[in-house]
Amino acid sequence: MRSTTIGRQAGFSLVELLVSMVLVSLVLGVAFELFNSTNKLSRAQLHQADLQQSSRVAQRDLLRVARMAGRGGLPGYAVAGLNPASAPASVTPAIEVRNNITTADQRLVPGNATSPLVVAGSDVVTVRGHFTSGPVFVNSTDPSVFQTNPPNGGRITIASIGPTGIPQNIAPLVDAVDEERPDAILIVSSLTDLIYGVAEIDPANSNIAGYDPDPLVYSEVTIAYKHSGGMYSDEYGLLSASGVFPDINVDHPDWLPPRELSNVGMVALLEEYRYYVRVPEPPEVGTAPRLSIGRFYPGTQIPHPDGGWQSDIADNIYDLQAALGFDSSFDGAGSTNGFFDFDPDNTGDDDIIVDGELVAGATTGLDDWLFNDAADTTNLGAPPWTPLPASGTDPPVFPINQPRPRLYYVRLSTLSLAGSTDRGYLAPLITNIEDNVYPDDDDDPHHPVNGYEGRQKRRLLLTTIVDLRNI
Repeated sequence: MRSTTIGRQAGFSLVELLVSMVLVSLVLGVAFELFNSTNKLSRAQLHQADLQQSSRVAQRDLLRVARMAGRGGLPGYAVAGLNPASAPASVTPAIEVRNNITTADQRLVPGNATSPLVVAGSDVVTVRGHFTSGPVFVNSTDPSVFQTNPPNGGRITIASIGPTGIPQNIAPLVDAVDEERPDAILIVSSLTDLIYGVAEIDPANSNIAGYDPDPLVYSEVTIAYKHSGGMYSDEYGLLSASGVFPDINVDHPDWLPPRELSNVGMVALLEEYRYYVRVPEPPEVGTAPRLSIGRFYPGTQIPHPDGGWQSDIADNIYDLQAALGFDSSFDGAGSTNGFFDFDPDNTGDDDIIVDGELVAGATTGLDDWLFNDAADTTNLGAPPWTPLPASGTDPPVFPINQPRPRLYYVRLSTLSLAGSTDRGYLAPLITNIEDNVYPDDDDDPHHPVNGYEGRQKRRLLLTTIVDLRNI
């Protein structure tokens, strides 16, 4: 009888199985951590790319128009009559800043609940000039080209071929007449660009019957204007050098040089654009603020039909701040070393144009920049962007007889935040941007930027200084 034996079957011991499971877990853990970190990095890079794109888009349009501020002949100095008590700080007819919008009046047009809602604390930047059309030159040697019609206005004959034989685009002016729009027209003397005025196009008394749209065909039209008695002529007149249109029959302040408009060298449509950070309102989808632009009839609160209240430029823009750079040519010690060349870092006691020490013993605001420090807004003289003048003087006498300062630069800052949060990321607190002081997260945990959720979003602050070369 043969006996049969069954051999032992090979297999894993419990110890081997446990070791294998541990090794597999370690490998999977490392792989998961690598995937997770890669995913976080990818998400952060995506958010950063979105931020950069949003900031570039926002600043590209804003800077392009700001560089053209004053294009067409608007000056870089202050004008009389332009600043009623409730108005923004209009430093020149070319650019003005409505500084640090308050929660009590967050509308683009104060008191108008149908106008867009503006982010509290941000600025509204208004830019004027002619941007979408070129200037139209006039043959000033022909006395029949310009005719005044006191006391209400006048007429100007313009041609599709300029005085030098170069074709010029008169279509925008013709279109304004054809569409019966009370647009603003900027009229500049052929003698000097210091003599200029802003009036209202008068479609009823204009004659565009001879217009030929072919730019190579010579054609003439007559553009009539009103500097009084029009729909917006009073508001337009405030943009003129003496606060009124320089008609030959208008009295001007004794301290101004003669500014009678006796001949014309150039005309252009005057446009006004307002940049602001808009708060979306129902039924709009999304709650993140956006940089937007509105077009208005210049110097009014009336939206222009070609643009209206708002046209969104970039999403997720949470703040827009503007600071205005002067060159007052004198410092706090009374010397004449206050030029920008003597202040390369744009800080320090280089002048007293917006000197916080002039009031309440303040110790900040000692520089050439307006709206870069909270102390600046406490020093609102007459006009509001200069030191308090000597009482009883006309014109106001500023320290060491300094004339009204000239504006040279505008510094524009935009703050953008990512559209979603990053877990584990916490951005540092923002204390201030220019003169907009931010609360910390203890003061306002729900603040959109410094609150806990806001700090979990990537952010980008982009600042650019613009040389206002046209004024």
